[in-house]
Amino acid sequence: ETGSENYNFDNNRGWEEKVKGASHKWKSIVGAWLRVTEFPVLIVGYENLQKDTYTELKRMLDFIGYAYSEDDIMCTVNNSGRGFHRNHTEHVNPYSPELQQFVLNEIKDVDEVLQNHNIYLYHHY
Repeated sequence: ETGSENYNFDNNRGWEEKVKGASHKWKSIVGAWLRVTEFPVLIVGYENLQKDTYTELKRMLDFIGYAYSEDDIMCTVNNSGRGFHRNHTEHVNPYSPELQQFVLNEIKDVDEVLQNHNIYLYHHY
């Protein structure tokens, strides 16, 4: 049970404010990381990690200078996602169409900022 099955997200002002606040905070954090010059920063997109776990994992490990074998990578890839998901009997979408559009616009804004720094992440709009 997720705790959201019996929750009514319709007309919930608190939920909308929370989502919008978190979105603005995310945009601010991405901008702050892009301004860091004291040390290298690697931007990893969740969608990229889902789409091509193998390549993204290698990219992350190379970035931190971690020695790994092909077996290490394959073991991680083959076991990723197991046991970390709740069993849902019914899908609950807490986002109204307007809130979905708001979040989508925030993602596009962040993508544009990243692209201005020659960082391209995979997103399905």
